[in-house]
Amino acid sequence: KLGMEIGYLKESKKLGTAGSLGLLNKSPEAPILVMNGDVFCDFSLQAMASFHYEHKSDLTIAATTYSVTVPFGVIEEESGIVNRIVEKPTSNFMCNAGSYIISPGFERLLSGDNYADMTDLVDAYIAEGKRVSVFPLHESWADIGSIDDLERIRAAITGNEKI
Repeated sequence: KLGMEIGYLKESKKLGTAGSLGLLNKSPEAPILVMNGDVFCDFSLQAMASFHYEHKSDLTIAATTYSVTVPFGVIEEESGIVNRIVEKPTSNFMCNAGSYIISPGFERLLSGDNYADMTDLVDAYIAEGKRVSVFPLHESWADIGSIDDLERIRAAITGNEKI
């Protein structure tokens, strides 16, 4: 109805997100989308696919920015001598958002019955000199891997809280 085909893989044992791709019956002819099932997001998959093609990527990872604020003054020192104190600094990190586009060819790295996380596949691609790109998200994204996270997103959807 939507002009797409969705396939499901059934694991007889836990294989990890990348390991389960080794169960594919045939090699894909075009890039595939892999998404973690415990994320809530509203970014454009078409924009991510366009990015993947434009950057001639072998693997594209969606990334979200995560900020951490230290609730104290942080001392920067050298050999016990204070250079400065930074009051409650914030650091921003680009973090894996659990969505990937992978071009054909990945299946040769996966046996079908060995556990592998997506980070293992990314590491293998980097080691081989493959082009691994990051697609920065600017839209809403949230991990809903716990009941508390899920309830927070439910409240946001009903208008009672911000994502």
